[in-house]
Amino acid sequence: AASGGREGKGVEEGEGRKEESKSEAQRVRLSLLLAADAIANACTLLHELGVLGSGEQSRVLNFKANPNTDILCIEVLDAVVRDYAPFILRHQTLLSILHSNTYPLALQKLQRCVGTAGGGARREQRFTYCVRMVRLSGALVASLNNALLPEKARLLSTLTAMLAADTPPWQQHLALEALLEFSLQHDLPTHLLSLFHHPSPSP
Repeated sequence: AASGGREGKGVEEGEGRKEESKSEAQRVRLSLLLAADAIANACTLLHELGVLGSGEQSRVLNFKANPNTDILCIEVLDAVVRDYAPFILRHQTLLSILHSNTYPLALQKLQRCVGTAGGGARREQRFTYCVRMVRLSGALVASLNNALLPEKARLLSTLTAMLAADTPPWQQHLALEALLEFSLQHDLPTHLLSLFHHPSPSP
């Protein structure tokens, strides 16, 4: 009788462990599903911020755009890149959106700020707009470690061009601040420094 009791108790303990294992597997699965859903939402929001930042209407977000919507979205993109760079680096889908959406947006608008994409006065050349674009560009070149280096190189080329072009002193000051932020990185991509090297004049 004692032997039968021990066997019954062992069976019950085994069944209990199976249920615990099953519950743990369900919790892990639920966590993975929630994480995947969070990544999908983050990708959607990052992409739509770029759409709104470019001045277009979002087809996903129920958001009525106004003349200052793009400035607001540029500020949010700046905060996202600065505050969530480690999270972005862990997810290739987010890096892909930066590559295809955010960096081209920043480059196009930065070029318009300094007048390299045509002539004439533009909204983008106003002080408040240019400040936000240079800040976003600075965040993009100073974050994300060694990811997206070709895109960083294009932005850095435009920022350095602001120092050589016939631009107002305040624009040159903004460019210097962004370049300083880039140069203070702990793991500075050394091969990007070739952008700042000038050949010695011939004797």
